[in-house]
Amino acid sequence: PPVVRGGGPHAASRRALPVYEARSELLAALAQPSCIVEGETGSGKTTQVPQYLLEAAAEAGDPVSIICTQPRRISAISVAERVASERGERVGAGAVGYAVRGESRQGASTSLLFCTTGVLLRMLEDDPHLIGISHVLVDEVHERTVEGDFLLLTLRRLLATPRPPHTPALHVCLMSATMEGELLSNYYGRCPRVRFPGRAFPVATLHLEDALGLTRHVVRSGADWALGSRAAAKRAQRDEERRAGGTDDAAPPPPPPSEAEWARRLPHAGGGACRALATLDPSAID
Repeated sequence: PPVVRGGGPHAASRRALPVYEARSELLAALAQPSCIVEGETGSGKTTQVPQYLLEAAAEAGDPVSIICTQPRRISAISVAERVASERGERVGAGAVGYAVRGESRQGASTSLLFCTTGVLLRMLEDDPHLIGISHVLVDEVHERTVEGDFLLLTLRRLLATPRPPHTPALHVCLMSATMEGELLSNYYGRCPRVRFPGRAFPVATLHLEDALGLTRHVVRSGADWALGSRAAAKRAQRDEERRAGGTDDAAPPPPPPSEAEWARRLPHAGGGACRALATLDPSAID
């Protein structure tokens, strides 16, 4: 793979990730036949560990071919796009590509392929020795599935099988934030484990009145979700018919609060939010 000068366009944010402090330890563990990477959520392991392998190979001038599995196709595609962006490349046009069922973006220069577990299993059917592959990274191994467990078993057996002549040695890395690292390490012959913390991000709780205030949403009188609209009248008629027919035992809803009542209940909300709440049909909110 080509050398990315200066660490790529996102070098500063990459160096700020917790996983960066464990880079040397990770590369040492990845040089072993198998290893376990236990990085907490937000550590950056999913996007950075494959890149460390690419960068180390580029600096040493060594060929490398990495497969990184993801449990879902959307994960494989989005992670591939992010890693390519961090390298200043386009997916499929540089060192990074992906392959999911029915879709593939890779080329002759692809050295890092993100794929789903199912795609790798189909590759193993055609090539039981994974000839030409130097590293297999299995991400999110804590998501126990039949395919995932079968893949771990197959890779364990593959490591114990002599490689064909002139074939690069195979290295397997299992990654997760919540897996039982010691159990997997024992399963893979007490292979080395690398652990590092994650990074939490602040989460703000917003309610409907907050969203209305932030977006300055105005409920039009003719909107389907507005009181007095044709849609609201149909919903009210349908609910009344259900009660009359005995299919709905709920009591008739109370009259909706006025704008002044909303202002009393929600003193922190602005006038625009209270006005919108007074105009909204509660039965249309889910």
